Amino acid sequence: MKFIIWFLKTTIVHIVILLTMLIIAITWEAALDKTVAIWMTSITLLVLIGGKLYYYKRNVRKFTNRGTK
Repeated sequence: MKFIIWFLKTTIVHIVILLTMLIIAITWEAALDKTVAIWMTSITLLVLIGGKLYYYKRNVRKFTNRGTK
């Protein structure tokens, strides 16, 4: 749960931009451009989430759990 709160605090602008790109891509006329745009935007969104999770596990969690030991 701490990750979700931290994630939303640090990347809300990126999420909004990527979701806007995804909505624009979905509303395009059916063609190869639409398919490529949806796939690439989705992959970029997944890489952002995965990278932030990796960063959180390696760096942020160490500093937030310091006082619990």
